[in-house]
Amino acid sequence: MKFATYVLAYNQDKWIMKNLENAYPHVDRIYVMYSKLPWAFNPDARNLYPNNFDINLIKDSKYRDKITIIEGDWIYENDQRNEALKKAREDGMDYLMVHDADEFYFHEDFEKLKKIVFDNPDYDSYITKLCVFWKSFKYILVAPKCNEYSNGSFYAPGGRISGIAETVVNLNHNLAYNNIRLVSGYNRYMVDIVYYHGSYVLNDEEVLRKINTLGHKNDFDGEKWYKEKWLNWTLETKNLHPMSPREWLYAEEFNEELPEVLC
Repeated sequence: MKFATYVLAYNQDKWIMKNLENAYPHVDRIYVMYSKLPWAFNPDARNLYPNNFDINLIKDSKYRDKITIIEGDWIYENDQRNEALKKAREDGMDYLMVHDADEFYFHEDFEKLKKIVFDNPDYDSYITKLCVFWKSFKYILVAPKCNEYSNGSFYAPGGRISGIAETVVNLNHNLAYNNIRLVSGYNRYMVDIVYYHGSYVLNDEEVLRKINTLGHKNDFDGEKWYKEKWLNWTLETKNLHPMSPREWLYAEEFNEELPEVLC
């Protein structure tokens, strides 16, 4: 069975090479989805924030033999992710894993995830747990216990495990993304593996660009959140999530081991 990942290459100079290093030993193919413009959730962003990522970093990289670069202009996030599904199916892949540029796994866990998928091959998709970092990998976000951040009947336990995410899609089933990274299938498998999400390991300029181009742009007051929660943040600041504040109660210091590519 063939196992692939895909990564979205929009303004990802900071993380994408570490992401490729993380995936490369474990997969048959890596799809890099490259667009010169952001999605159209914020129409103004398409003029203000063109992609500053140099795709030649990937074309000239030591990972090139496993990489397929797909260039396009996608209006919505679902469209871009579904293009990855389509191409992977055409190439004869069996499973496709979302591996966004700021997501990292211990190498042992990457292999464990693959084994669980191969040993349980008939599910539509496979869910993993995640922890999210804040400002740097020295601070981790904390969620309420029994967090109502759910996917079907599965729930994130809360604490430092602040969410769950649909991660691997079975390409042998007729599935498509219909809500960001959620696919249309219902038969899901919960995998007891955690990935380390650097979604908010950003400087001020990077986070401002992020909140003005992401798919949730219209779901919150970005300017207010940026000033109150980001610029004025201290360890005492509460309710940090942009869209659903209490999903991230606060950030605390993190002194544990990180995936190998982050060390």
